[in-house]
Amino acid sequence: MPDLRPNEPRSMTVDEFLESQTTQPILVTMEPVQNVPDKVAVRPYIEGARCLCHLILLLSKDNIASVTPTGKYDQCCGKPRAVVEIRFKDGSAMPLPDLFSQLGSSLAVSISHSGLGARPSH
Repeated sequence: MPDLRPNEPRSMTVDEFLESQTTQPILVTMEPVQNVPDKVAVRPYIEGARCLCHLILLLSKDNIASVTPTGKYDQCCGKPRAVVEIRFKDGSAMPLPDLFSQLGSSLAVSISHSGLGARPSH
């Protein structure tokens, strides 16, 4: 018999409840990478945050299982970008040297835009 109480909370096991708390949607904006057709530029989206273009990661399209439009748009560097929920394929990975290289580049851009320079030498 179908559950006729659609407005009441659904009962679940403890493991289902714990899993539901740890699974948060990953919201991003996405755009093509010029001259690199197998990759996309993915920027994290946080509602109310300023432009996070300095946190872009270049990801292989092969690692992405699906994207779901949220109906939201974000302004980044003067351009409207559709916000999507991204899901990765099970077992997808990014080589650590690539990740750290991209993070280092992002940090350099962030520091230069923030007005923070190198630490003074002692």
